[in-house]
Amino acid sequence: APIIVQLPRQDVPEPRVIYIDSSKNIVVNSLVDTTKHLSAQLYQDSLEDENLTLYYSSVIDGELLQNKLDYKLKIPTRITKTVEISKPYPVSVSSILLTGGIGGNVNQFSSVRLGLEFVSAKGWALGDDYDLLQKVHSMRLGVRFKAKVK
Repeated sequence: APIIVQLPRQDVPEPRVIYIDSSKNIVVNSLVDTTKHLSAQLYQDSLEDENLTLYYSSVIDGELLQNKLDYKLKIPTRITKTVEISKPYPVSVSSILLTGGIGGNVNQFSSVRLGLEFVSAKGWALGDDYDLLQKVHSMRLGVRFKAKVK
């Protein structure tokens, strides 16, 4: 959407008398010949606020003959200084876990497990367990997933 700039109101300045040729171009004062050149009024002024200055120049002889608009931004057009603000972001890292577990059923205690598990920063895991009582070796492979909780 366009940005509308409200500039303060001010009085229109008094016009300056100038001379124009038949093609409506302004004639330099030293070359004016009143028999060949017509008189006209030149209005020039500027409006400004904290961000911008607008310049205008209008040549009028009963009607608008020329109108020039220009502007100058007060904001720097070249960046000369940069400010870097460092903000730490959590980075996932790989890790090695020491695992352990016990198990059995209602009648007997039959399992004591000891193992290592590698969890990668990318979300997969690889583990190895050894059951000390049953003398059984097992390998595990896993993938991390995230569930959205509302």
